[in-house]
Parts: sequence; C-alpha cells; structure tokens
Amino acid sequence: TKQSLDTNENVSDINDEQENITRITNQSIRKDININIFLVICIIGVSLAILLEIINVQNRSAVYKDNVANRRSYCVYSAYSDVENKNGLLKHVHLVLERLGYEKSTNKTPWTLLWSHDYPFRVLYPNLHRLKTYQKVNHYPGTGFITNKVDLATSNSKYIPPAFKIPKNKKEFLEYAAENRDAVFLEKHNQHRGVYLKNVTEIDLSSGESFVQEYVQKPFLVDGHKFDIGVYVVLTSVDPLRVYWYKGDVLFRYCPAKYYPFDPNNLDKYVVGDDYLPTWEVPSLAHPYTALGFSMKEAFDHYASSK
Repeated sequence: TKQSLDTNENVSDINDEQENITRITNQSIRKDININIFLVICIIGVSLAILLEIINVQNRSAVYKDNVANRRSYCVYSAYSDVENKNGLLKHVHLVLERLGYEKSTNKTPWTLLWSHDYPFRVLYPNLHRLKTYQKVNHYPGTGFITNKVDLATSNSKYIPPAFKIPKNKKEFLEYAAENRDAVFLEKHNQHRGVYLKNVTEIDLSSGESFVQEYVQKPFLVDGHKFDIGVYVVLTSVDPLRVYWYKGDVLFRYCPAKYYPFDPNNLDKYVVGDDYLPTWEVPSLAHPYTALGFSMKEAFDHYASSK
C-alpha cells in the first residue's frame, strides 16, 4: 500500500510537471505569436509609410512640374554675344516674351523656353539631350546644314559663289585660285565673326576657324550702297522638310558707306554690320517707304525696276 501511495505521488508530480511544462510552453508560444504579430504590424506600418511617402513625392513632383510648366519662364543663350542684357542684341525678344507673361530665368534653373541666338545643341548638349515635354527650344537639332553659313556656302550650289573650308579644302582652293587669277576672296570666321577681303597669300590656310569664298566684285548697288537681304521663314518640320516663306516683306540692310571708290580696308563699304543703313535713310527708297507706305521689298522692287 505504501508503495502504491508513493507511485501515485510520483505520477501526480509528473503530471504536475507536465502541466507546468505545457503551461510554460503555451505561454512561450503566445508570447512568440504576440511578438510575430507585433513585427508584422510594424512591417505593415513601415511599408505603408514608405508607400505614402512615394505617393507624396510623386504628387509633389507632379505639382512641381505643373508649376514649372505653367509658370512660363525663359532663358537666352549665345556663345559670343551679350544676350542677357535686356537692352542689348535680343532686346526685342526680352520685350515680347515678358509681354506674353514669361519670366526671365537661366539655363541652370527650370525653364519652359530657351531662346538661343546660336545653334545650341553642341555646347548645351548636357542640358538639352533630355528635354521635358513642356520645354521648347527655338532651334531644331541637326538643322545646322541649312542655317550655318559654312555648310550652306560650301554646298556647291550654282547660286552661291564657290567656297572652301580651311584647311580641309586647302588643295581645291589653291587649284581654283590658280585657275581664276582675277578672283578675289573673302575670309570668313566660322562663327559669324570677322569678314575680310584678302589676297590668296594673306589667307591663313592652316586655320580651322574660317573658310574662304569668292567675292562678287561688281554687286548690284542701291544709291551706291551694297546690301544684304534677310528672308523671313518658318521651319515647321525637318522630316519631311517643310519651310514656309513669308512673302509680305523681307529685310534689307545697306552698308553705311558707298561702295565706290572701293577700299578693301574699309569694311563699311562691303560688309553689313550692326550699324547698317536702314531703308528709310537710303535716298531713293526713303520716299516710297515713308511717304507712300511701301514695304522694304516693294521699295526695292520699285527702285530695281527703274534701272
């Protein structure tokens, strides 16, 4: 009987111990479950916070882009001229854009319009190779062939006096000069700066900054003044090429000094500069232009038809 009691006590102790182990295990499991639930809640919370921040960033970016696009700001560019001055070379561009509600900006800040005096896609390539949808530039990429005087002059057109890139076409130039000994040549800077009438021996044939072109020695003159003509065109497509020519008028600019007696050292006789003579100051054109209301083209046509 005593052994039976001892056995029962041992069994009872074992059962109690098992219950304690089970209770402790259950408590541990519940604790682990609570920890896991807490971790899941934390992960979900952090994920939601990140998602909300991404949405906020996108919204702020969209609002920023809308603000930039709607703000209508502009910047100007030229590698060789002071175009930032609102009273300088591009004063009319500044005036018109500000009247249209554009704000002056810089190329280092967001802008919606870039007005470049020069072809901008080489120098400003880092800024322009990824334009935003709301950004516009007043040049088409790749149109230098028809807007750059070097490429245009050396295109071998029958309507353009022969021209040669230096030093690339040095051999062809010397051969042409030898065959046309009465020809006179202008040396022109590639970047629209500097035009000089020179003898063949005076031309720097090793320079890569200029080209030479045969000079028309007997130009048509108006009251003794040499002139150039600017035609207004709008390029609306590159491929296919589509150009509209405004026939209402053209720009005539006259040299301030009369052509004869000719002096190659006096550029005002044969090079049209910024201080050119306007139509209304040319005697034969002044009356039809100012008194009769002729356009520059009509005044010129009237003069030319009388000769």
